[in-house]
Amino acid sequence: MLGIKLPKKLLKSPKLQLDPVRALRVIRIQANLIILLVIALAATWVWFARVRNAVDFHVLAQEFEPPVRVSIGTKVFSGDENITDTGIATTPFITLYGTIKDYGLLRDALPDLALTVRGTRVDVNAEIGEFAEKVLLQPGKNVIDLLVWWNGTSQYRQHYTVTYIPANSATSSPATQ
Repeated sequence: MLGIKLPKKLLKSPKLQLDPVRALRVIRIQANLIILLVIALAATWVWFARVRNAVDFHVLAQEFEPPVRVSIGTKVFSGDENITDTGIATTPFITLYGTIKDYGLLRDALPDLALTVRGTRVDVNAEIGEFAEKVLLQPGKNVIDLLVWWNGTSQYRQHYTVTYIPANSATSSPATQ
């Protein structure tokens, strides 16, 4: 034993020896503790598997049907677009339409799930996960950010740049703006 010698009195001490009843009690307590730990581990694993099935954090961006449709009048745009107000209302706006796949599962797994467009919270249809939000356009370049929030931070972002050129504008080229 690494050169350490214990006194013979200590080795023969009755305190160091367990009687069979006490030994069985210790073994039973340890077995019960191991069973409880296995049950807790299994319950945790099942919970994480359920959340992982509802929300795959690595492919969450695929749960939002990109690109979100941007429409004005009868035209549909996505991404960076230049638009004019020919044939539309005098107050120019665009409407962002979109669908969140499996919104019910996401909402159940992430109770604080929220969607914002330009910092304004958007109501999402709980049954089918569709949303629509009107955005007022200013002349020139308009930056529109669509953010999905949970756990208090934005976890997914979709960015649009729309250049609005009024019909009565002196410049007709968006490159000069």
